Amino acid sequence: MSFLNTKQRFGAFTKLLHWLIAIGFSVQFYLVYRRDFMLDEDPFKLSYILWHKQLGFYLFFVALLMIVSRHLGTRPDFPSSMSRAHVIFSKVGHTVLYLLMLSMPVGGYLMSCYGGRPIMLFGKYAVPALVQPNEAMGDLLYKWHAGILPYVVMAVVGGHILAALYHHFGLKDNVLKRML
Repeated sequence: MSFLNTKQRFGAFTKLLHWLIAIGFSVQFYLVYRRDFMLDEDPFKLSYILWHKQLGFYLFFVALLMIVSRHLGTRPDFPSSMSRAHVIFSKVGHTVLYLLMLSMPVGGYLMSCYGGRPIMLFGKYAVPALVQPNEAMGDLLYKWHAGILPYVVMAVVGGHILAALYHHFGLKDNVLKRML
């Protein structure tokens, strides 16, 4: 397997970034929603959100790296059997996924900053806050980051997975195999 993409397949680097993001976002949802079932006095409850913040910080940079590599490197061609509508839908879907990969961590970062709650890396280094605490903005971003956007992410990722399965089982082309 090639490290870089070819016109036929994604390379190991792109696959690594893709699956790091997929696993990372899954872990993010687990960390947040697992907390909902913990007692307030559970000593691990706070650590779940601290891990969530730190992982979100790293995922932002993995997503940036993926976006940059997508625009600088070779991309596999779409199968010749794909209709123009499917190609357009794929491009729009991937653009939305990239926007979400950036929106979630940026929204979480700003929500923390406006809420006056730092993001700690390795348990000792605070990520600098670029804005002053503002309760109203913190509340608004909470509604966006923790209320609306997770459902949008789940819907778009669900559509992405269904499209990959449709290509594999319905169209029987190599779209899914290129990323496995």
